[in-house]
Parts: sequence; structure tokens; C-alpha cells
Amino acid sequence: MVCTCTQQNYNLFIAALFGACVYDKLNLVAFIISWISIVIQFIAQYPQIRLNFIMKTTEGLTPVYVYSFLICDVVGIVSLFMLKAMITQFILQFVYLVQDSYLAFQIFYYRNSTKRTNSQTTVNKLEGTIYLIIVSLLIEVCGIYGVQRSKHLKLFPNEFQLCYSRTQENRTLRITGTVLSYVSVPFIATAFLAQIIKNHKTKQMEELSLVMFSTFLLGGILQTVSIILDIVYYNNLSKQVGFLLVQVLPILANIYVLIQFYVFRKKQK
Repeated sequence: MVCTCTQQNYNLFIAALFGACVYDKLNLVAFIISWISIVIQFIAQYPQIRLNFIMKTTEGLTPVYVYSFLICDVVGIVSLFMLKAMITQFILQFVYLVQDSYLAFQIFYYRNSTKRTNSQTTVNKLEGTIYLIIVSLLIEVCGIYGVQRSKHLKLFPNEFQLCYSRTQENRTLRITGTVLSYVSVPFIATAFLAQIIKNHKTKQMEELSLVMFSTFLLGGILQTVSIILDIVYYNNLSKQVGFLLVQVLPILANIYVLIQFYVFRKKQK
């Protein structure tokens, strides 16, 4: 993970902890925002996964929603690799893939199971405290590791390899990656369209997590800002426009789903 950069005055802590080259404030802001987005997106689907596990059902989600996202995840990772996108984009896409794979497993398992439960679906104080402790420990460990490794990197830079390059010299890979980034867009549209239609038909939102769609919205906004800053810094609009659409479309769709939560729950009162 630890690596050195070709230009001078790069951020040693980020190079040591994340294996990425960050040179100025704009680059740093984009990197930080992108990581905040990753953290938010990492926890985004957990409430829905937890709700499915407790209720032993996935009836709130349409399979088309999850499977379309899975396809988008795979296509997105391949496209990011070909275009040599931001490291944080790779990590975020991998997070999506793992979580969507687990949701797909839940859909398959619970729809072939008759077990149901009425256990508490809210997070109690003990559970919340455990989550907070785990997150705090992870931040502390990463901070200590980053500081120590950055000191070593500063003293002995020749011991480490160069960091990941953002330049894709292969024209074929560049074109293919760009095409694949656009291919992801209709799958995202299909996923949300199927879920929105299902919500309209059932007018039931009890088996869907409001927290998931809310955090998805916030994470999507932050990731969009990060991509825009990356475009400004590297002047790479042609490479990032497909990924930008993949973020903007869910933002609009999540807003609509949140409106559905408000309208349908209000009618039930």
C-alpha cells in the first residue's frame, strides 16, 4: 500500500496509508470528500441488510433492483480498471459489489424460506455503542499506522515503488472503458425504475430502510462532488462523464424514493 510519487511535495500520509498521490489542496479536498462518501456508502446498505435479516424477508426490494445493481457493479469495476480512475472510485465500487452480492443472497435465501420473525428492527443503545467503538478503533489504528509509515516513507523513499498511475496509454482500453462506463447507466436506471414502480403498486414501505436511501443520497452527492473536482484537476471529463451519470441518476431517484416514503407513510396514518 505504501508508495512514493513522481512529483515533489506530495502528501506523505495519504501515500503511506492509501497508496495514492495527492499534491495540492484541490486534489486533497476531492480525496477527502471521496473517502467520506465511501464511509457513508459503506454503512448505507447495512440498515436494509439488517432489516432483511431480522424480518427474514426481502419483499420490500424488487429483485430487478438488486440484480441490476450487481451487473452495474461488475461493469463499473472493469471500466474503472481500464480507465485508471481514482483509487477511491475502485474502493467504492468494490463496496457496492460486496453489499449488493449479499443483498442478492438474501433475496435468494429468504424468498425460498418460510421463517419470519417480529424482532425489534431499531438499533438499541448497546448495538449502537458497539458500532461506535468499532469505528473509533478503526480510525485510531489507521491514523497511527499512517503516521508511522509516512515517517518511514519520508526517510527512505527509495524503498518503495511508485504509486498507481492515472494515465491510460492504451487507446483500446481507454475507448472500451469509456463505453462500459456508459453501459452502466441503463442498469442503474432499470434498478431504480423497477423499485419505484413496485413502491407505487404496493404503497408499502415498511420493509424498506429509510436510512439506506437517505445515506445513499448523501453519499451520492459527496461522490459527485469528488468526481467533479477530479475533472477540474485532471481535465478528464471524457473519462469521468459516464461515472458522473452513474452518481447523478441515483441522486434523483433516491430523492423520488424518499418522497414516496413521506407520501405513503403519511397516507397510512
